[in-house]
Amino acid sequence: MVELPSMTKTDTVTGRTSEIRIACPLDAAGIAAAIAKAEHAQKKLVLHDLVESLRAPEHIEDLVKGDGGNGLELVGQRPNPYLDRESDQYQRFLDTLAQHMHDLKEMLVNESGQKRRRAEPPIEHVFHGTRPENLDSIVRDGMDPRLRRAKRDYFATKPAYSLDFTNPYLGSYFARHFPGPDGPQKLLVFLVLTLPVGFLRKEGNDAVVVMDKVEYELPIFEVTVRYK
Repeated sequence: MVELPSMTKTDTVTGRTSEIRIACPLDAAGIAAAIAKAEHAQKKLVLHDLVESLRAPEHIEDLVKGDGGNGLELVGQRPNPYLDRESDQYQRFLDTLAQHMHDLKEMLVNESGQKRRRAEPPIEHVFHGTRPENLDSIVRDGMDPRLRRAKRDYFATKPAYSLDFTNPYLGSYFARHFPGPDGPQKLLVFLVLTLPVGFLRKEGNDAVVVMDKVEYELPIFEVTVRYK
């Protein structure tokens, strides 16, 4: 119990003054925890606006077009229907970002307060290819650590690379040379926070992003692509 500074009150009829003592039901540690919780909630409000801007549909077509001239076109896109501000996945990702707020500031702002140019942003759009029967569960619940390949989650910075994993018989080579009715294929677009401890490394000339913790990943779109 912490006592706050006392105040006085004056009876307007008798003119008598008496002291009022106010006690807070929290101890010092409790007050510090309450302040930290409020600060965390405020960080999440700011980060929510950032995530929403990164989820804007216009980003997706630019991502596909920027695939190094591999001739891909965007056939369709669908925002994650399970993702809203109160969903467990969304809140989990915001909690992770809030815990790294200091790291994000350090990466984006230098000591003089000027924005620092980075080769890569700390939050990236990446692609994930998987079989069609896995799409809905990943969109709804995120990646399942129990089903990981080599105990890690693998993403690609370019959609063409992910096409090889949508179907063992219809990877990017077959989609390019034998488009037919099965040519268009679905991929998932994620936001990932490329900071330790959730992010491990990049491989293959930075084409592959290897993640260790699902809290650092957020599925935001399902896209359909094909070769022209």
